[in-house]
Amino acid sequence: MAPADLAKEGSHYDLPIALGLLAAMDVIPKEELAAFVVLGELSLDASIRGVNGVLPAAMHASANDNSLICPEACGGEAAWAGTLDIRVSRTIADLQGVIFGQEFEKIEKTHVAKALSYRRAHLN
Repeated sequence: MAPADLAKEGSHYDLPIALGLLAAMDVIPKEELAAFVVLGELSLDASIRGVNGVLPAAMHASANDNSLICPEACGGEAAWAGTLDIRVSRTIADLQGVIFGQEFEKIEKTHVAKALSYRRAHLN
């Protein structure tokens, strides 16, 4: 990844790189993918794992009028960014629904309440 002299840390680039490769091979449409900020760790079984930094990414997406694709485990955190089209997925195969316009799970405001109660339970 460029720039080569900039150190990169973490696995949150796995999913964007995978989707970028699929777009470069014309497997998925580049134009559709351009509307999303994407982050997530991609495991060897094609499942998408949660990553750190979802809230700042969601805030950036919201400020730039983009949608967000993130791991299902991070959807509640992303919802804190306000009014934003958030798409969540458990596997890379499920993302075809987002890219090809099929119905896809969107974050509801109830996820924010669930995220709050989860954090309170685990911070105490």
